[in-house]
Amino acid sequence: MEDQFKSLQTEVNVAVERLRVHDLNAGLTNLKAISVSPQFWDNTKHARDIMKQISKLEARTMPWVKLESGLNDFVELSGA
Repeated sequence: MEDQFKSLQTEVNVAVERLRVHDLNAGLTNLKAISVSPQFWDNTKHARDIMKQISKLEARTMPWVKLESGLNDFVELSGA
């Protein structure tokens, strides 16, 4: 069973890499930093566009980030 978890971990890591999840997540972090600036809502159309991008990136990346993190934690804690 340990081999199965390690294999799954490897497959998830490969998928995360192919989908460029960490690159997308870095972009998400940048957009969130922009969204907290004091002038962010001065241009409401631009602000809404940024918020939509944030929402789309979160929906695209967060399931992968959570899966990768949870699986890595499980493998580490189980000693697999």
